Amino acid sequence: VSDPGCNCDTPVNPNSDMIAEIQVKMSNFSAENQKGPAVITSSAKSGGKDFHGSGFFYARNYAMNANDSLFNSSGAPRPQNKYYYPGVTFGGPVLIPGTHFNKDRNKLFFFTGFEYFYQVLDTGLLRTTVPTAGELTGNFSPAEVAKEGNIMATGSAPNQMNATGLALFPGGIIPATALDKNMQNLMKLYPTPNADPNATGGFNYVQAETFNQNNTQWMTRLDYSISDNTKLFVRYNLQRETQQFPVGLWWRQNDQVPYPTPVEGKNKSDSITASLTHVFSPTMTNEFVFGYTYIGFPNVFQDPNKVNRATVGYSYQGLFKNGVAQIPSFGGTGWTNQEASIVFNPGGFEAGGASQGLYADKWMPSFSDTITRVQGTHTLKAGIFYEFIRNSQPANNDTNGELQVWNNNSNTFGNEYADLLYGNLNNYTESSFNRINDISYNTYEGFAQDSWKVSRRLTLELGLRLTHFQPWIDRLGDGYSIFDPTKYNSACTPIQYCGFEWHARLSSVPIGGFPTRALFYQPRLGVA
Repeated sequence: VSDPGCNCDTPVNPNSDMIAEIQVKMSNFSAENQKGPAVITSSAKSGGKDFHGSGFFYARNYAMNANDSLFNSSGAPRPQNKYYYPGVTFGGPVLIPGTHFNKDRNKLFFFTGFEYFYQVLDTGLLRTTVPTAGELTGNFSPAEVAKEGNIMATGSAPNQMNATGLALFPGGIIPATALDKNMQNLMKLYPTPNADPNATGGFNYVQAETFNQNNTQWMTRLDYSISDNTKLFVRYNLQRETQQFPVGLWWRQNDQVPYPTPVEGKNKSDSITASLTHVFSPTMTNEFVFGYTYIGFPNVFQDPNKVNRATVGYSYQGLFKNGVAQIPSFGGTGWTNQEASIVFNPGGFEAGGASQGLYADKWMPSFSDTITRVQGTHTLKAGIFYEFIRNSQPANNDTNGELQVWNNNSNTFGNEYADLLYGNLNNYTESSFNRINDISYNTYEGFAQDSWKVSRRLTLELGLRLTHFQPWIDRLGDGYSIFDPTKYNSACTPIQYCGFEWHARLSSVPIGGFPTRALFYQPRLGVA
């Protein structure tokens, strides 16, 4: 089971203390196996006639680590990362005191395991140039700018005010009446300088980002021998995690500093599997398997007030007046080293509100049924498989807006922090809204297989798997857009979307954007 959105998550950790067997199958597997070309499967441990348990503890501490060369060169102490994983397992027969249920210990068994993951993670060293206290008040005199250091994040000397800036503000002093108070309130969210740039290679802000990312996992399995011919097992796995993003959600950019409040990913997954096997005769067996996994990724601000426009004192409402309360991102461009560092998080948090934020929910039910018959030297198998995948999450476009400065702008004052404080921007971007991308697809499969033992030394594997792949579809009914060059007209206005078609606009366009084949044929041939 994997995250269907981006393979960013393992919904069920294959815990070595809770699994009995793990298999890795490559491209030479038979027709009965779905997925591929590589499939990793694991089987959970089960209980037996006697009670057995275990306790364990795994530990790793930074005391055993050498410091990183980058940390050493920046004068930063070694990061204090720690990993402590205590856990227990216990299993045996299910007994009900005062009754004769399972008195022979051969009907119902259980196994359960729990592990806690205490983690202090080191996610690298932030190094950048931040504004000085004087610059935040409008003082960009040569002496104050020099406090940024002999060199800055770009590797060159700090940028003094140029002729354009000095013509407007003699001596590099921007009077309080000329400051953009909204921009000044945003810039107060920058961290304060904490390092000597002449000793760190040009950075007056150096910060090692270490934080807790703790996780719990609980797995339990029940095995029920309904009769000599019918066996049932059910396995349930629960995982909960708080994943912190103190700098930015999902990714970081050049010169990015911690966000005013961390983003917390309160991740969760629930997974259940059931298998029912029935032996009809010594030569015929049937197995039905059901699986269901849910993954939830709600990402919320730890303290929303710290990035709320009203509480920060940023009164501009943006181009689209979309009501987004989150402050805009601001600073440099984020893709090259600049004098101005960047405070950044995308929009989309408004979609899920205070409890869900910028969320992602995924549902993955599936079932299969396989019948096996032994006929002479042939082991024949046939079966079906069905899977439904749904992924629902908002887009993360900049509905909050993004304010950028860069001193290659012809209107720059020379110093990027002076530009930002005055509101002299290189560019501003904003999206009108973030659409909810609620998408899903179905997979339908069937197979037939023959393992033929031709002789004691030769076995042939013959099989065919038939698959109908439904493309991702838009569950909101709008459909995916396609581009038809024959319908493009250069005279069209941008909002006419000339050449673009989608299901809600043109019903003949499939809701998935394109048609799919009825069946994909996957023959299997093996010789052993």
